[in-house]
Amino acid sequence: MSKNRRHRWPELLREFDESELTQSQFCHDKGINPKYFSTRRAQLLGRKGGGQFVKAKIEQAEKVPTLFLKLPNGELHFSPSVSPNYIVSIIRALS
Repeated sequence: MSKNRRHRWPELLREFDESELTQSQFCHDKGINPKYFSTRRAQLLGRKGGGQFVKAKIEQAEKVPTLFLKLPNGELHFSPSVSPNYIVSIIRALS
């Protein structure tokens, strides 16, 4: 990137945000290295680490009630969305 563009970053970022181009297309059209663009954009937007990672939090999934059949050899667990006809066919096949 030439020195005269060094001070145009806020303008370039605004232009990118208003465009409907992908970052890759925008950088190609402007002659900017896409990796450098990502780094500068992250720095100017106050992101740490180049904006490549975000912090994620894993939450406990809600427990869904299940139907289970207790058999001499073990248990079969069924989702509540399973068709009753399917469960009947399983019971018939096991008897």
